[in-house]
Amino acid sequence: WKHIWLSEGFATYAEVLYLEHTNGHDAYKQSIDEKMGTDQGLYAGSIIAKSDTAFWDAFAPRVYNKGAIVLHMLRGITGDSMFLAIMKNYLNNPKLRYGNAKTEDFIAECERVYGKSLTWFFDEWVYARTESIDRPGYEYTWKAIPVSPSAYRVNVDIKQTTASTLLYRMPVTITITSQKSNTTYIVVDSLAVQSFTFPAANKP
Repeated sequence: WKHIWLSEGFATYAEVLYLEHTNGHDAYKQSIDEKMGTDQGLYAGSIIAKSDTAFWDAFAPRVYNKGAIVLHMLRGITGDSMFLAIMKNYLNNPKLRYGNAKTEDFIAECERVYGKSLTWFFDEWVYARTESIDRPGYEYTWKAIPVSPSAYRVNVDIKQTTASTLLYRMPVTITITSQKSNTTYIVVDSLAVQSFTFPAANKP
């Protein structure tokens, strides 16, 4: 029972995937945004229950909604085709198909398909038992420095405001916008305060 997120979190995410299939990506994004838009701490704690007899812990809101969010973020890290391969292989695993799966079984399938360890991801999003936060808080500042008449260097500083409780390692999407174009970068933020530098062809 304590691994019930493998059923209920997956079922909640399947509803979101159905919205994406029937109504498009904007409907998918809206549903995910609603689940992510809760007050900080509502989903705090591990999505694995403390024991098989902790009934209300096993069926807490974080099991459903945070479980779905975990799959959404995993999809973002692996990409669509690899994520679908993970799901298909997990479903068709003969050892699990008619048995009781544990979180460790799912992680093993994820890492087998992904080809690299995902311990860092599952440690912070599935196993972390902090009772005060359920996601990182971010603050950022940026500065554009001219390097030529038509080019700039953009310095971005990101601070994890919740780092003293739990330091997260996560991909962060940064979009640099000018009057002429938008350029998007994905960086991995993993420090309490971290700096990144990007080129820009026009004034941001």
